[in-house]
Amino acid sequence: MTGTKAAAIYKIAVPEGGSEAVILRLTKHPNPEPFRDFDDIFKQRRDEADAFYATLQEKISDPDTRNVQRQAFAGLIWTKQFYLYDVPLWLKEDPANPPPPEERRHGRNSDWKHLNNADIISMPDKWEYPW
Repeated sequence: MTGTKAAAIYKIAVPEGGSEAVILRLTKHPNPEPFRDFDDIFKQRRDEADAFYATLQEKISDPDTRNVQRQAFAGLIWTKQFYLYDVPLWLKEDPANPPPPEERRHGRNSDWKHLNNADIISMPDKWEYPW
């Protein structure tokens, strides 16, 4: 019962022109008042983000241009992905898993024994990359 993934389903009827919010807090330990300080923390994080973008946008006077840039930067942050491609490890057996097929030792990139990539990259289609 541990892991890094979770899912929740909420059925909410939102009236025309209305809005609804679902506020969640993930934690390992029970908290009798999980949202006691929510509004203060949310405001603090928003203020921090505003200060961060203000320094990047001090030479941009048009509010719409600042908004577009901020959304673009947020999209780049959202699509960051850790990419690990360790060919020597890929070619060897992992003792925690079944042995790889023998053809792997002679397949694509098998002669790249020097290649070990570990990087954080911006990936617009990260569900498809690197394929």
